Amino acid sequence: MSKYAPLWSHLAADGRPSQRLTFDELYDILGFDLDHEFLNSKREAAKYGYAIGKYSTKEHWVSFIQVPIPVTIDKADSDKAGSNKVTGD
Repeated sequence: MSKYAPLWSHLAADGRPSQRLTFDELYDILGFDLDHEFLNSKREAAKYGYAIGKYSTKEHWVSFIQVPIPVTIDKADSDKAGSNKVTGD
């Protein structure tokens, strides 16, 4: 499980399309201070339906934007779907 999972759960439970959280709020949610690794978690955020938007280290906040969750298709499933093509006689 990701160390940021509590954050993604919090954002999903809140449900707003965009949110701005302070560093203190993020600490309360996560139980630890953000580090530089957080900015590398953009792909992880997308898996949970969020993008890391703007942030201010000076003003101590991060914004999050709800985005469509990317869909991945397993190649095996794709091949099976292709074999079910209907052809006209």
